[in-house]
Formats: sequence, structure tokens, C-alpha cells
Amino acid sequence: MRLTRRNLLAAAAASPLAGMGTIALAAAPLPPLVAPQAAGFDPVALKALSDDLQGLVDLGQLAGVTTLAARKGRVFHFETRGLADVETGAPASPDTIWRIASMTKPVVGVAMMQLWERGLWKLDDPVARHIPEFAGLKVKAPDGSLVPQASPMTMAQLMSHTAGFDVSAG
Repeated sequence: MRLTRRNLLAAAAASPLAGMGTIALAAAPLPPLVAPQAAGFDPVALKALSDDLQGLVDLGQLAGVTTLAARKGRVFHFETRGLADVETGAPASPDTIWRIASMTKPVVGVAMMQLWERGLWKLDDPVARHIPEFAGLKVKAPDGSLVPQASPMTMAQLMSHTAGFDVSAG
């Protein structure tokens, strides 16, 4: 995916939905599992993770959970445990669709870092380079008036939540 205005706007439009409901991905068959060592992971540590998650399910702290771990396209861990629906007692299955609440920032953050790893944006890029509508923004001065920004907002500021957006200002 190219970092384009359309892609950024689509991600921004979709991101509120990530915190409000179920995210469904098209079911696709997984490649065969490889040994954790083949992907550079410690099988003992992976078992400890599995045991810890099962413990959380057993204690009722998690109703159910699905975990998948992969490196460079090689899946080495895929497990489902617990309940898909606490009310009905339906067990979780590999194709259970989980509700993801309050996960907008991590989901969008991972997507943005994948684009960064591909060299499609840099931390010191002005946000307006990728979203032209952000050019020429005005900011609120201490007296309440709107004044031009002292410097353009950067991707680093946007990604570290220091760009000056106030979600509670109404």
C-alpha cells in the first residue's frame, strides 16, 4: 500500500470503527505451522505465554483468546482457548470474530510503522506532505485568537500524540 492522501484518510475514517465494534478479516487458510525455532523463537517462552493465557482464561479474567505469532510470513503459533460467548457458553474457535475495543491507536500505529519501515514517510516529514489539508493550520493563542503555527506539524509529533490535538476541547 502506498502512503497516499486517500489511504491515510481511509485509515483515519476507519479507525474510529476499530474502537466501536467487531473487526472481521476475511478468512484465509493459514500456511502450515513451522517450529518456533525455525522462526527464531524460543519454544519454552512460547509455551509459557500459552500457559499464562490459559491461566487468565481459567481465572475468568479473559473469556477467550486467540493468539497467532509469525515472522517473515512463517506462522509458528496459532491457538484458541476459552469462550466465544460467555452468555451461551459457546467455545472459541479459530474463526471466532472478537470485538476489539479501544484499539484504534495500536492498530493504526502498527499500520503506520509498517509504512515507515517501507520508507513511505519519515519522522521529520511535515504532515501536510501526506495530507495537504493540514497545510496552513492555525493554532489557538493564549488569548483565544487563531494564529499561524510556529512550525509545521511533523509526523513525529502526530505519532507521539504531541501534535496539539485536544480530544476534550469540544
